[in-house]
Amino acid sequence: MDLSAGAQKVMEEVRERFAAAGFPNPWTWPISAADLGDDADELVRSGLVAPMESRPCLRLTEVGRAWVLESRGLVVVFCPKCSTDVFIPRAQREARAVCPVCGVRWTEDTTVAPFVARYR
Repeated sequence: MDLSAGAQKVMEEVRERFAAAGFPNPWTWPISAADLGDDADELVRSGLVAPMESRPCLRLTEVGRAWVLESRGLVVVFCPKCSTDVFIPRAQREARAVCPVCGVRWTEDTTVAPFVARYR
């Protein structure tokens, strides 16, 4: 994705805040337009962020969440028991996953590109 240097830097800051917050649900995790500064419009046009319907702020889109995870070397998988999102390293033949909600343990092959989780 072609982003200006400013937009790239802003997305890197969003990435770190999103990770520090524990990779919350992007539909409910607000991003202030002021935090994005002059690059907010570019990030909306690129599809990385979108307006939140319930609040006067922005949120990560699925494309934005995928960008964040990919840039951190992660993929999202879904617990086969309760469908909770679990984040594991990509490019591993047997990436170990543990559901933080129900405790189920399993492995995923995340070397396949594009990676598509088996459950949901």
